[in-house]
Amino acid sequence: SDEQSSAEILAMKGFREVIYGRGDKAAPLLERALSRVYDSRREMLAQGVDVRGLTISTKNAPNIWILTMSYSLLAEAYLQQARYDKVLECVEAFRFYRPEFPVSYLFESLALYAEGRLDEADSSYERSVALSADGGKNSDRIRRSYVRKFCIDNPSLDVCSRKF
Repeated sequence: SDEQSSAEILAMKGFREVIYGRGDKAAPLLERALSRVYDSRREMLAQGVDVRGLTISTKNAPNIWILTMSYSLLAEAYLQQARYDKVLECVEAFRFYRPEFPVSYLFESLALYAEGRLDEADSSYERSVALSADGGKNSDRIRRSYVRKFCIDNPSLDVCSRKF
């Protein structure tokens, strides 16, 4: 449909902005992409259903590719903007569709590190590594990069005293 292809185009534009570190430009594109596709989680929330901890079979989820890609990219765009509460919202939405995808745990850990919730962050990071096909090599590189940025922006964060 036209809405579907429009959503895919917006998501790809959002992807480009995330890659170039322009989370402020990526987020609105990705939010618009998500608004143009059917999202069963969003529908359930609108009906007052508590979806925390729920997952859906991806076999039955229309638009699974656009939903998971957009929520994942949106989480990264929010990380780039230091909007950690929004990162955690995206992670929850992403996991509704793909509960065992390592990137969601990595992004969650980064937001939690920035919020000073180190034990929770460590747990999420370890889960990310356990689920990663590469044994966490990319996760480690990404974690170091983001923690370095957090500590430049706010050197008093608890995570800044750690050695990774």
